[in-house]
Amino acid sequence: MGGGAFMSEPAKKKAKVTVPKGYLMNVNGAVDKKYSNLPLLELIKQHPSALKGLSEKVDPLFQEINVKSIEKLGSWKFYKAACAIKVMASLEEDGKRASDSTLNINKILDKKYEKMTFKEILKAPIDALSGLSERALKYLEPMHLTTIGKLADWKFCKWAEALVDLAKFENKRMES
Repeated sequence: MGGGAFMSEPAKKKAKVTVPKGYLMNVNGAVDKKYSNLPLLELIKQHPSALKGLSEKVDPLFQEINVKSIEKLGSWKFYKAACAIKVMASLEEDGKRASDSTLNINKILDKKYEKMTFKEILKAPIDALSGLSERALKYLEPMHLTTIGKLADWKFCKWAEALVDLAKFENKRMES
């Protein structure tokens, strides 16, 4: 070859994984078909719209609240707080707080909701969660996420959380 030309190396081929026979589990009900063959560790890196039923139109909305992947959605602090509040609401005994208790979740609640019961907080508007900006609330409203309880029950967060949790147990080489 003449004058300054150089040869580039051929692109490296991705190592082909032999898929063992007999595996039956799938995530078809949770993700769009084009993502259903991805390993969990890759799937959770996809945009939230990879979840079945979420339009690509929601991706920019999620990006505005710093939720850029299924992984971020499944571990989003406001969703996790909503879920924990829901669990505690189901266990809370009405009127039975100890007089010397200092129990609180003030770091996640707007000041006017700090003294409420878990059951009351569950019914509170989503803006009761401290740290959600007016801008974030504007993006969540079209998704019908209007109360803390609705956020705790939102199927897309639940699916994302399950995928994130299960990805921790995935073996890249499919070894036992």
